[in-house]
Amino acid sequence: LTEPEQGRVAYEEGHIPGAAYMSVDDELTATAGDGRHPLPSPEEIASRFGAAGIGDRNFVVAYDDAGGAIAA
Repeated sequence: LTEPEQGRVAYEEGHIPGAAYMSVDDELTATAGDGRHPLPSPEEIASRFGAAGIGDRNFVVAYDDAGGAIAA
């Protein structure tokens, strides 16, 4: 929370080959809604995934380096 760019930095240091970085604050959160990170609508998240090169023929693996309740 105190270093919002840390996710991108960690991605650039190393990631699964072919992975696409998506920021929880920018790409994975709705622009309006209740809570800190409300989910986008299915149509909006599909559009954002498409912009990242993710389509119907891709497998998605969500991962991070944190544990506990906030892990991917």
